[in-house]
Amino acid sequence: GFGTCFLPEDLSERMSEQDFRRAADERTEAAVLAALRAGVRLFESSNKHMNQPAVGRALVRGAAEGLAARSELFLVGRICRCRDEAEVKREVDMLLGELRVEFVDLLLMDIPPERAPVAWPWAEALHRDGRARSLGAANFDLLGPKVCVEIFRDFLAGVRIPPAVVAMEV
Repeated sequence: GFGTCFLPEDLSERMSEQDFRRAADERTEAAVLAALRAGVRLFESSNKHMNQPAVGRALVRGAAEGLAARSELFLVGRICRCRDEAEVKREVDMLLGELRVEFVDLLLMDIPPERAPVAWPWAEALHRDGRARSLGAANFDLLGPKVCVEIFRDFLAGVRIPPAVVAMEV
């Protein structure tokens, strides 16, 4: 897979915010195209990443150049805002719009674990609408091993569509 987060430390020279954003976009597009040429087919993006529109442009360009059709790609989209159902829908609309796709293969709910039971039904609705082929949960590991297991079991007991992926730092 190919993570697409671009960090300020990825550039060594000092520059204005506008020049930084331009450089980040240019380097992101070049990196995604190079990854496509190298055969990478899994790409991860997030609404937290300022360069997500550049990822979308590169994926469209890669398809136009015959590097990979959308059907050959596995796109992971992370959302981290989930105050209410409308916000989750806005986040997914932004994600899909910036990536220039109709759906993501995995919608990863990169949210605090205590919000997961409330927000998960909203993600399930997006799955049913075809905007996410599968769903993933994240951050339960932040609770510590014992609490993580208990809270995650309680969470699973209340879902209709179980997470296909559980993202954890080890």
